[in-house]
Amino acid sequence: MYPSVTAAARDIVSRRGLAGLYAGFGATLLRDAPELVIQFTAYTQLKALLHKAANANKNNSANQNTKNISSSTSSSSGQQQQQQQVGGSAATAAAMVEHLAVGGAAGAAAALATTPLDVIKTQLQCGGASTVGGAVANVLRASGGSPAALFAGLGPRLLQTTLCSALFFTCYEASKVRLGELAAAQRAQQAQALQAAQQEAERAVVVAAVAQQQQGGGGRFWRRRRHTGSSSGSGSDLWEARAELHDA
Repeated sequence: MYPSVTAAARDIVSRRGLAGLYAGFGATLLRDAPELVIQFTAYTQLKALLHKAANANKNNSANQNTKNISSSTSSSSGQQQQQQQVGGSAATAAAMVEHLAVGGAAGAAAALATTPLDVIKTQLQCGGASTVGGAVANVLRASGGSPAALFAGLGPRLLQTTLCSALFFTCYEASKVRLGELAAAQRAQQAQALQAAQQEAERAVVVAAVAQQQQGGGGRFWRRRRHTGSSSGSGSDLWEARAELHDA
């Protein structure tokens, strides 16, 4: 045991050189690469299966609801808005629980599959062996030839990897949602800026045409109402202005 990280680094460098700080680097890659592949693959597949089952249940519920249509359409807009807010909060909570559960399951599967590689890595990093074959031989020799020794420490590793994986995928999904919202807001802002610029340009053309008419020029302008397709009444009608300028 070393009293600090500095003391450990100093002792390792003095006995094994700088290369000693990278002991077991290859074995670490050998463990981490399969672990990540298994983690993301298991997460994607479990999530797809969960969504498939949820969609099937949703379709069944929708079919039942269409058979039992009543006078619920007379409910007030305030009640509908409150129901939407409650439904949105419930969906967010359900999504978080899903990410925690599926992420934890994916981490557990990855830990179970790669624990022998972790045991080999530990042997190499602690100086118990210099090669992967030697590490495996040492572990089997110490346990009397039992392959179960390659899964030593499985319980603590399952606990650690399950918790870390659950938190990782929950943060991962939340980051995806947040980045998507930021991108959508940026696109909407750009569209609004472009629309404002177009309206300003049209307004300038109209003003110039009016000024030219007042000065006796040959300009003329017109405007017409353009309906946006909404059923909200006059608030959905926009005025489009066009102008033609002619030299006096």
